[in-house]
Amino acid sequence: KGIRMDRTGSGRERGPAAREVRDRVEAHRAAGKPVIGVFGKILYDLAVPYMGGPAHTDMADWLDHTVRTAAGSDTLVLVKPHPHEARPEIAERPREFFLDLIPDPIPDNVIPLGHRWFTTEDMIDMIDLGVLWNGTTGLELGANGIPVIMCDDWGPRDYPVGHPVPQNRAHYEEIIRNPSLVTMPEGQRARSAAMLNNKATPEVKRP
Repeated sequence: KGIRMDRTGSGRERGPAAREVRDRVEAHRAAGKPVIGVFGKILYDLAVPYMGGPAHTDMADWLDHTVRTAAGSDTLVLVKPHPHEARPEIAERPREFFLDLIPDPIPDNVIPLGHRWFTTEDMIDMIDLGVLWNGTTGLELGANGIPVIMCDDWGPRDYPVGHPVPQNRAHYEEIIRNPSLVTMPEGQRARSAAMLNNKATPEVKRP
C-alpha cells in the first residue's frame, strides 16, 4: 500500500528527460546489463547515534564511492533523491541536497534523477538492485521482490528483515560492478511486507 503513495505531492512529471532515462534503462536491460537504483535520504533526517557503516564513514563517502566504483563498468546507476526534499512544507528549505554529494565529473553511466520523475513503484520495473544508506524504501523494494543492500550500520537494526550488508569496501565494489551477487534471503520478501504493513497501522503510525 505504501509504495503507491505519491510522495512528490504534485503527481508524476513525464517530461522528455524522464522518458529518455526510461528508454535508456530499457535498452540497457535488454542488452543483459544491470541497473541499480541508489535511493537518497534528506541529509539531516537521520536520527542515529553516529554516522557510518561497514564500508563507509558517512553518507557522502558512500555516494562518492558508489559513483567512482561504477565508472567504466556495465552497471547503470540511477540516483534517486528523496522526493520530500522538493516539498518545503515537509523538508522546509534544505541548504544541501542529496544530489549535491555526487562527485564531479559524473560518469556517463550514472544518472541523477529529478525529484518527480519516478516513484518508487516506477523504479521496481527499472532496477535489478536497490542500494540504500538507510530507509523504509528498502521495505517497499523488498516486499516487491527487489534485492536490497543496506549500507548504514543502523539500517539493518531499524529494519530487521534480513537486508544484506557490505562486508567492507572491496566487497561493496564487487556488488556495484556485479549486482547479481546480492540475492534475497529466504523469507525476506514476506518479512518486508509484514513490517511495512505494521508501520502503517494506527498502533504504530497515524494513517
